[in-house]
Amino acid sequence: GFDIPSVVICSAASCKLYNMTITYSYATDEGSAILVSSGKLTVVNCFIKSMGGNGVKVRRGGNLEFFANRMEDCRGVSVNLDGYVHAEIRYNDIMSSRGAGIQFIDNSNPMIDGNKIARGKSSAVVSAIRGLGVIKNNELLLNKNAGVEIRSGADPVVEQNKIVQNQVGVLCTESSKGKLIDNIISGSKNAGIFASMQSTLESMGNQINGEDKATGILVIDGSHVDVKNFEIQSLRHSLVISSASRVNLTDCRMFHHKGDTVLVRGEGSSLYAERNEIFGNSYLGIKVLESAYARINENKIYFNGGTGLHVGPDCSGVMQKNEIHDNGAVDVKIEAHERRFTVS
Repeated sequence: GFDIPSVVICSAASCKLYNMTITYSYATDEGSAILVSSGKLTVVNCFIKSMGGNGVKVRRGGNLEFFANRMEDCRGVSVNLDGYVHAEIRYNDIMSSRGAGIQFIDNSNPMIDGNKIARGKSSAVVSAIRGLGVIKNNELLLNKNAGVEIRSGADPVVEQNKIVQNQVGVLCTESSKGKLIDNIISGSKNAGIFASMQSTLESMGNQINGEDKATGILVIDGSHVDVKNFEIQSLRHSLVISSASRVNLTDCRMFHHKGDTVLVRGEGSSLYAERNEIFGNSYLGIKVLESAYARINENKIYFNGGTGLHVGPDCSGVMQKNEIHDNGAVDVKIEAHERRFTVS
């Protein structure tokens, strides 16, 4: 039914909107400027403003092509996709949304490519409740929450985006998954990548830099993150692992951080670090505390202001074939019992 008014309603097999200005001023959080009730809608080069509700709403099973539009000041979500929606969202400017810039759920699998989503009061892109999708080549700037938010069992691909000055670059939470490939994540206020609540991320080839009070990668609550071929620089910490979480850290470069570079702590937390280069940081290279586990092989740890590698009491693990030298304090400090932490 159409009990909540909209400016444009599509319920045909195919509808097209070109070069239009669409303003929605109905005072409700549930309405939308454009509603795709069923069928397929193509929207090209339109200006859309919604002072109540969503900008564009696509109901379950609908189809949306959304190209080269500009959206401003949507009170709800700018582009809101229900379950099993097919959508291509390309080359749009989505500015100052109160809700998410783009949100999709429940096996929707959109292609989100080449958009600029900026200055929103929520997250730029939200994949939730088993949402899939490819989020590629976008500029996600200055949003109050995350550049990309992955939650409630979602599993998207996030590739080659510029994710700049958001509270968190990429948030993955609530048993979600995702692949992060070749993104530039800069100036995040809290963390570049934040995995929590038993989530799993595969990540490779990303660059993280920016705020000296922020953390590059924060992994908590039993989450698991694979980190490969990263360059992480000029933050407070490069990587923090806690609360029974695990990180595989391989072939990364970490430098110019203001605090301890890699910190793993707590029973059940583990770090598997191989062939990384950790240098030029203000304090420690790698610090293992509070019954955590670390396997540290073939890394280069040098020219750091504090200890190169510090393993605290009650920790366990193994280290072998590392090059650790020219650090400001001692190069290696092992407080764990030799039967629990093996050096070879």
